[in-house]
Amino acid sequence: MPANVQATDCDPVNYDPAHGNITVTWSASQGAAYYRVYRAIFAETNAYSMVADNVTDTSFEYIQTWQADVFSIIGPTPGLSPTADFDRVETGAPYPEREAFINALSDYRDMAMPALFNFKAPAFFRVQACNAAGQCSDMSTADAGSAEYIHTEQFSDLAQQAIPSWGYAQLISLADAPPGANGLAWCGIDLCGSGGGIAMGRVAATTRVNIDVAYDQYTEALDTVPGSYFEASGRLGGRMAAADANNGKFLLSGTFTINMPGRPTIDLAMYARIGFTATDGTRFSDGVAAITYKGLTYQFTLPIQPMDGISGHPAQPPQPVVPAVTIPPTGWTASTAAVPTPLVPEDMDPECLRVWPDYVLEECPGSIAP
Repeated sequence: MPANVQATDCDPVNYDPAHGNITVTWSASQGAAYYRVYRAIFAETNAYSMVADNVTDTSFEYIQTWQADVFSIIGPTPGLSPTADFDRVETGAPYPEREAFINALSDYRDMAMPALFNFKAPAFFRVQACNAAGQCSDMSTADAGSAEYIHTEQFSDLAQQAIPSWGYAQLISLADAPPGANGLAWCGIDLCGSGGGIAMGRVAATTRVNIDVAYDQYTEALDTVPGSYFEASGRLGGRMAAADANNGKFLLSGTFTINMPGRPTIDLAMYARIGFTATDGTRFSDGVAAITYKGLTYQFTLPIQPMDGISGHPAQPPQPVVPAVTIPPTGWTASTAAVPTPLVPEDMDPECLRVWPDYVLEECPGSIAP
């Protein structure tokens, strides 16, 4: 079998654009006509998939690109129409456009997660030597390798990856919040991730209205891939006049930390306008975010509206914001509400719960009661 298998690594602290790919090298095996290269993600003991066959040299460059290996598979995230707050019906789901969006987002997440977790994940490589008759040796010992994200002012693989991964629970939380005046009686949601942690939302009505979405080690993971995780902690919130909130105008800002295997902590700051009506009467839902990775920041738009205006249909892909803008904008007031706490005792497993269909909880839990 091949010996001295080596896979290159990116710098764990400093941004290293020269290592956007992983180069795997090994010693030649006597009698080998060609080689096969295998890869497992997140742990050496996980399942290996062949990534190269008929390699006649003693090296192979493993390349992943966002466009070919992720976006061409998962496409853009679903969007929420600005009319979703006005389609109240008396039977069935009270706001069908919101339900269509949540259902589409949940389906998208199930389809997208495997490709997202595979992209530039920490990996282990093994090599087989094969003779001219097609007989192959056992696989070599494994060596770990890692590739760097493209992360510049104009484009970031990492930002594209973070939107559907980290943003899923946040968008569900915001879509769960009742629109307009009904939102002022919203106690919250308790949405657990596949790997643990909770995303929580709450509107607190005082002399002004505070809206908050908080992550407490919200973790997405692939059940089929041990060692995989995408963990976020932080808070998104804002404070506004009751009249504005009653009209569906929510301005939110927040900061989060994101952790992934083999990567330094990633910082994310964002500002979103949810259901905002401009002075010319145009209604829109969007925002701006900035993601900082290894000391470099990429700022991008957060398109929420679907391109064709139909809830659940694709939204515009994020676009870079150059030059960068201030987050949050001048004059915006941060929320002063207490961070929501889980709806269940700490000694219990989180309960996945959606409360929005009826916008009524029989009893608002005292820990987050407005």
